[in-house]
Amino acid sequence: METVNEQNCYRIQYDSSKKKKTFQYENSRRFMFGSLLCFTSDNFQSLIFGKIVQRDIRDLEKR
Repeated sequence: METVNEQNCYRIQYDSSKKKKTFQYENSRRFMFGSLLCFTSDNFQSLIFGKIVQRDIRDLEKR
């Protein structure tokens, strides 16, 4: 847990190894500040919602 813009937040990491190697995060509308995300690990039987509160291209490019 960390504080970003006076909000308590969790930093998450996902496996992007199955994505195309040519995906350009800096030109993408994915993971834009304020975007709503939905996470599931059990085929949508349970959901966790989140919001992008900080977008740093260097963090997105880390693998």
